[in-house]
Amino acid sequence: MKIELKADSATREYSVSKHFKFRDAPGNDSAPGTQYTEEVSVAIDRSRSSGIVAKVERRNVRKDGKRFCPNPVEHYFIKSGEVLNKLELQLTADGKIEKVLNREEILKNWEYTRIYLDNYFVSRDENVLSTIKGWTQQIESIIKDERRYLQIVESDLLYNRFFYGYWMDYGKNGQMIVTQFFPGVFGAARTVLTEELAVSETDGIRKVEIVGYLNKEESDLAAIAETLGMKETQLEGLSVDLKGTCLFDADGMIEKIEMKADANLSDTDLQRSFSLIVSRR
Repeated sequence: MKIELKADSATREYSVSKHFKFRDAPGNDSAPGTQYTEEVSVAIDRSRSSGIVAKVERRNVRKDGKRFCPNPVEHYFIKSGEVLNKLELQLTADGKIEKVLNREEILKNWEYTRIYLDNYFVSRDENVLSTIKGWTQQIESIIKDERRYLQIVESDLLYNRFFYGYWMDYGKNGQMIVTQFFPGVFGAARTVLTEELAVSETDGIRKVEIVGYLNKEESDLAAIAETLGMKETQLEGLSVDLKGTCLFDADGMIEKIEMKADANLSDTDLQRSFSLIVSRR
């Protein structure tokens, strides 16, 4: 069974919700967690000679329902994250991100964002000011490096799961096993899941159900242990379990995504949860 992009051009509007919850030690429960919401427009065009191009615009980003965070550090990183809000992406035939095309526009938009960061986030404390400038310089170095910037795009939970590579042949049984990077579970540490995909169709709506689990051979366990402040030998009972459902309309465009990944370490209080919901507006 195949899921194919059938339209030469199509635009869809979505509401996106991302929910994160962490518990790494007794009494360190961030319940009910943190929720980010946004509105996203995705326009697909395959009339170009370069292949499939997706234009993505993200707007009205809010944290726990608020546009401006009272915590200046959180506000800084939400504002600096705007470098991912307007992208033109070249996609592979199956729908994965291959290249960011609007590099000049991104660099220009970053100049305006940097001016905002430099003027809004100030301090009389030289140590604080030095830290802020260090953050900005680090972000700028990533943005100006095309390869590193692409890695940041791919590490964003929405981009990672929306442009997953769904347009492919799942075989006669409608089943497939893939290995896929799942971002953010343990900071920047590479976390790879083995994922079982099952495809079905009801009333013209095709559905991909995904069940995944931690692939320790492909994951960077040393970096994960460092993130958790542990030794690699202490990760024997570490698990990451993923369940997800993706629905597609008649054009092969995403109708809805519901996905949740839960990380646990046996005999400890460590629990981490990552949820993504993308709904057609």
